[in-house]
Amino acid sequence: TGPLFRAAKAAWLPETVLDQHPRMRLAIAWALAMSDRHQEAQIQAQAILRSAEPEEAVQYEVDLILSAAAYFADEPDRAARVMERWGDTPPTDDDWLQQVHANRLAARATMLGEYAASRHLLRQTPRGGSTVACRYVSRWRDYITGFGYLLEGQMLLEERTLRPAPCQAHDDLADLSVRFHVVD
Repeated sequence: TGPLFRAAKAAWLPETVLDQHPRMRLAIAWALAMSDRHQEAQIQAQAILRSAEPEEAVQYEVDLILSAAAYFADEPDRAARVMERWGDTPPTDDDWLQQVHANRLAARATMLGEYAASRHLLRQTPRGGSTVACRYVSRWRDYITGFGYLLEGQMLLEERTLRPAPCQAHDDLADLSVRFHVVD
């Protein structure tokens, strides 16, 4: 677990502080959603909705978090249901959130056996910036595309799509390791 987890767990960030800093709570909820702590992610995400009247973009991000928690809890149907109200177009101009949205739609299409539609959705969305977060989401995009190729039996395309991912992930993890070592 990283510094954000340790701070939250040690109660260095009481509820009153998190209520005053919803972006901090969003970050914690994202981290929990993508770990094995899905219910805790839901609690944090729902607290954001209760603490104030969040803007539409924040409501949308909360739904992305709830969808991620469901997806990583192996509940893909619930993950899709959470996102239904947002349709095909996210209510944000944020590149990263647009990529996450496209990934959710493409994963759903892949699960339904609509591989070409999945790839089309992903091609429609720009890859975004060069931040670690955008690169992470891009790798999910590649995974969804490669997995679709695998299910179609297109092994060469699957390999070309997925082969670069381990090296890219290693580079990103090494970069993060250096940053957190210096910060920690």
